[in-house]
Amino acid sequence: MMKQMVSNTRARDGSALLITVMYLAAMTLFASTFLSFLNRTISHQSRTELKQICLNIAEAGLDKALAELRTHPTDYSGESGAPLGKGRFSVEVEPREQPGEYLIVSTAQVIGGKLVLSRARIAADVLLSADGTVRELRWSEVKRW
Repeated sequence: MMKQMVSNTRARDGSALLITVMYLAAMTLFASTFLSFLNRTISHQSRTELKQICLNIAEAGLDKALAELRTHPTDYSGESGAPLGKGRFSVEVEPREQPGEYLIVSTAQVIGGKLVLSRARIAADVLLSADGTVRELRWSEVKRW
């Protein structure tokens, strides 16, 4: 009788170890899945934030070009590599057929060390009146360039 109790105890000890190992494997799988999802979410959020910063820098380049055109419309044709915040922008100004109408293309880059982390380009057709008011005819983000 005593021998039978000892063998039952050993059988239960083995099954408890097996259940514990299976539980740990399931928890490891759950934790690795969760961490993988978290990593993807943070990476996506980081890219989205960099893209928004880059668009803001490009819009600042557009605003700078408008300010320069208000002060001397015939002399300003743009600038290249102007630093701003975490990046830099370049602006190209092209006069159109109608007097006071311009195509302004602003390109921005967010820089991290020596790497370009994000790029954005916006183009705007604007009409600058004699009193300094600006009417935006068209504004768009250039997706491929």
